Amino acid sequence: MKASCNGEVMMNRMNKNSEIRFAVALVTVYIIGFVFINWFIGSREIDKTLASDNSMLICVMGIATLVCASLMPSKPLLIAPAALAGIFFGVGFDALTDRVLDRNLFPIEMVIWTAVSTPGIIVGSIAGGIVSGLIAKMQKKEPEKTLEPAPDGMSSKPAETGK
Repeated sequence: MKASCNGEVMMNRMNKNSEIRFAVALVTVYIIGFVFINWFIGSREIDKTLASDNSMLICVMGIATLVCASLMPSKPLLIAPAALAGIFFGVGFDALTDRVLDRNLFPIEMVIWTAVSTPGIIVGSIAGGIVSGLIAKMQKKEPEKTLEPAPDGMSSKPAETGK
């Protein structure tokens, strides 16, 4: 009975740690999206926009979602909506605080920048989910059993080795 209680306490701790990691990863990827899109839009020249400039946004958000999703013990694909929300609201914040340009079509700009960053975020989330699954599989791997000679030298018994 006591072992069962200890097991339940351990599972509750693991679930609580899992929830904390989940919240931290969501907030982290939201902040990365929010801050990066503000810097990215602010550093661009409006007249000289190249398609290759968008690849930096896609790569950075893809890597951020990959890292955050791979650290998730469960539900790694929920990182994508947080990253998309960070981009969406970051563009809105940038447009509302911009005193130089008149950006009265900023809601359309919010949708466009979110759409531009979506491929990197989706690929990063899926790759992070795969990495997270591989990490979980490696952690649950049972130790190998090898034959170890018995102390009397006559028989051998299986022994566990932790690799």
